Amino acid sequence: MLDWVYVHTSKIKKMAYNAEIETMYIDFIGSTVDTPYKNVSEKTFNEFSQANDVDEHYEMHIKSSCQKVEISTENIISCDLK
Repeated sequence: MLDWVYVHTSKIKKMAYNAEIETMYIDFIGSTVDTPYKNVSEKTFNEFSQANDVDEHYEMHIKSSCQKVEISTENIISCDLK
């Protein structure tokens, strides 16, 4: 289970960190899925979650240096109507 840090900025609602797999999750406003970033150190997460301006910190440090994991949100429905 992840412990979420609620930040309520103009871009981000909350974030969490899983130290076992060094993955950070960001819940962006308007998104239906949490966006994972892999190979993130706990220090990087702590600095991000405690930044004075979380949105600015994301744009300047996280977006360009952390590896975003692409998630397919496409729903595939298969029916055999024979």
